[in-house]
Amino acid sequence: NYAVDDGIINLNILIVPTLCTYDEIQIDDVKQKRRWRSQSMKGYDDLIGRADYLQFDLVNATVQITERVDLDSTFTALDSDFSGQPIELANLSPQDVSCKFYRAILSWAKDHNEMLIKKSRGKLSEEDSKLSPEDMPLMKFDFPSNSTEE
Repeated sequence: NYAVDDGIINLNILIVPTLCTYDEIQIDDVKQKRRWRSQSMKGYDDLIGRADYLQFDLVNATVQITERVDLDSTFTALDSDFSGQPIELANLSPQDVSCKFYRAILSWAKDHNEMLIKKSRGKLSEEDSKLSPEDMPLMKFDFPSNSTEE
């Protein structure tokens, strides 16, 4: 959905919840890193993955993981991390899995923009309500490329 400020939909900020399940190697990696950092291991014997809450800023062409939540097999939160910083999309390598994932999210969003607006629990500003579908910020947004992209 789009961010909503005081009941007004912000067409420049897209909020995307994602879910990532881990294989055994990823689970072991998360556990090992937590041990190295002397973080609590409570519940991590049942770790299955994480939920990431992404915020795409279409004006600044960035993405930020605003919250990362480790999950157990009942999808109960084990721990949360709010330390994500904005990442410039243009700085991602086109071969990077994250870059491909972010492109796919934005492509899907473009194909479902009207639904996203309806599900955003707000209303468009008077100015935005006059925009034609093709003039909406998401529809005009081109994923930035970097010099290594073919």
